[in-house]
Amino acid sequence: SFVKCWTSFFELQGDRVYDLFSPNQNYAHEIRDDESGYATIPELLQVEITNPEQAKGIISVGLRRVIDKTTSQKNATRSHILIQLTLARKSFQTPDSKPEISKLLFCELSAPEQAHFY
Repeated sequence: SFVKCWTSFFELQGDRVYDLFSPNQNYAHEIRDDESGYATIPELLQVEITNPEQAKGIISVGLRRVIDKTTSQKNATRSHILIQLTLARKSFQTPDSKPEISKLLFCELSAPEQAHFY
């Protein structure tokens, strides 16, 4: 069997989605439901990962996140960064079978300016 891995890297700002792999960083993508009812962003670019060094380099893309001043922090982010890994596994023993697809989603949430406890 073989395994392949792809990644997408995107940023959520309010209700807007920005593809951090896209050369056009100003284009906001739409979140849609797929045929199974799951949320998807169909136009996100996916980059195939072929080795661990390449995977480490992809993390540096997140450094392009939007930084803006808030009332309580000088360099607070106003966005969430998400990395989606898509893994595909296919058996050579059954060549006409569809590959098994798994998705992992990692999210770095922005912190609120102030926490209120009751």
